[in-house]
Amino acid sequence: MRINAVQYGNVSAERGAQFVRFTAKIAADENAIIGKILNGTITTEEQRAEEHFRVTNQTFEVLPDEYRQLANKKNKTPEEIQKMKDMYKNGFLNFGASYIKHIDNEYGNSDDKLTADEFVKSQLDTSMEDELSLSEQQAMARNIFSHIDINKDGVADKKEVAAMMSMFDMSIGHNGDKAGGIDGKIKAVDYNGKALNLLKPSSEEGGAAMDSQMEIMYNFLFGNN
Repeated sequence: MRINAVQYGNVSAERGAQFVRFTAKIAADENAIIGKILNGTITTEEQRAEEHFRVTNQTFEVLPDEYRQLANKKNKTPEEIQKMKDMYKNGFLNFGASYIKHIDNEYGNSDDKLTADEFVKSQLDTSMEDELSLSEQQAMARNIFSHIDINKDGVADKKEVAAMMSMFDMSIGHNGDKAGGIDGKIKAVDYNGKALNLLKPSSEEGGAAMDSQMEIMYNFLFGNN
């Protein structure tokens, strides 16, 4: 499954809403696989692998094909290299702004700022596991927000959200993908691989690694600004 979220012009909340629906579908599809295993619909390892491959290879396109065509071009001119960098940065900035707008419109006060409380509300409504207690769900959601809020000012801005989204774009190296590769598309397998550490506090090994990855992607996009 491929979800094309590319849009230019004024930033709206729709791209952010599309991404939320994309991640919700990933979770629903994975739960469906578990259900099929338990009810006997999936009985072989080959069937399980086929279903898993289908789910994990769903993609959400942040950038248009033009970006990938340019990135794959040999002997790029300095102007083309700069255009490619600008397309990546600006595309993820717009995506980050759209994600903030969606959550703020649905769970906040529509001031185009994303606070921890607003983010936690959105996660409790769309992403958390029912078997966890409310306090556990809240703690995990606040862990995610803490990783996004790189400068720890209590507000996630579009640069910080862009860094998170570009971090999801970085491949973990699965099904033939090159580890560390970026192509302007978020694949379900890469999202899942990174999301696990987002749930952990910075005091734990996985959480500390997530803080480091977020800073790396932020500096990749924006330098030290």
